[in-house]
Amino acid sequence: MADYAASVLAKAQVMINENFQKAEMKEKPSSVLMMLMKNRQFLIPDLKTLRDREDRPTKAYLKQRAKRATTGSRTHNHTGGNSDTQEVDIAYDSYVDNFSTSLKRSDNNLLSDAEMLAHEFQNAFINLHEDIETGLVGFLDTSKNGISAPPSGTLQRANFNVANNVYEIASGDADEFLNIIKSVFRQEKYGRGSFDIILSSLLYSTHEFKANQGNGNSTNLGFQFGGFDAKESIEIADGNYLNGLAFAAPAGMTGILDWIPKQNRQGKGNFDSYLGGFSSIVDPMTGLSFAVHGYTERADTDDQNGNSQDELTEWEVSIDLSPQVAPISTADETPLFAFGQL
Repeated sequence: MADYAASVLAKAQVMINENFQKAEMKEKPSSVLMMLMKNRQFLIPDLKTLRDREDRPTKAYLKQRAKRATTGSRTHNHTGGNSDTQEVDIAYDSYVDNFSTSLKRSDNNLLSDAEMLAHEFQNAFINLHEDIETGLVGFLDTSKNGISAPPSGTLQRANFNVANNVYEIASGDADEFLNIIKSVFRQEKYGRGSFDIILSSLLYSTHEFKANQGNGNSTNLGFQFGGFDAKESIEIADGNYLNGLAFAAPAGMTGILDWIPKQNRQGKGNFDSYLGGFSSIVDPMTGLSFAVHGYTERADTDDQNGNSQDELTEWEVSIDLSPQVAPISTADETPLFAFGQL
């Protein structure tokens, strides 16, 4: 029932405590967002000081690798070329949620104005988190590496599917899934550093179990789990890989940019006015600053448990996000790889 109708003070009432309400306000995990948020400062200078408006194009620049053959002999008249730079577009997606509050809706209600407003903001955060996570899972899929420089090991245990752009690991090698991923990264010239990895639910539960068996395994599989910052996504699914799909990248090579307009950052106006006001609010889960805009107008809210002579405040909560993978000058090549368990 909308508009807080069930809590109008027409009968003896009590409120359910906060902990008991968590089932109703349950929230999808934001695993991909939290992984990308580990790296939010990969541009120099800070983009927030340069992007004045949503319609201002944003570009970044990459120093390109200049690969040359180094065999030959010394000469008196050697010549050489120059390296170059590459322009990279920084594109944003806007995530927006709207709700309204009434001046008089709480006059005859169990809930106070503050409780109603807090509840509406919580709803907005949950809605935004869910849509952001869905968008970011899609970003992983569209941004994965699309070029196979086939691993050079004599026992190639991860075959690159060029149709799906996924390194496929055979069912017989399932126990070494993470170890094979490390090998692929080494053979793709990413060294022995640490890695961020997002696993579908089946893969995550399987490998979490293996990681915690240690010497209790008939064959100890614990050696392969070091070096991964692993998170579970309940949203990753692919009909081609019913045993699981994972996305992995070297630590620091994925990230996300967040932006809200400068009026919201600085604060302007008044929510109680017809022209409205600009402000921001810190998302309690991520620490991101969301833009808040609100304006008030005269309204008849009698059918919304308000009053025929009322004021209605319309609220908007929003943020612009730009997920990124470290750019490479070779088309379709990225350091973000997908791995499918056959």
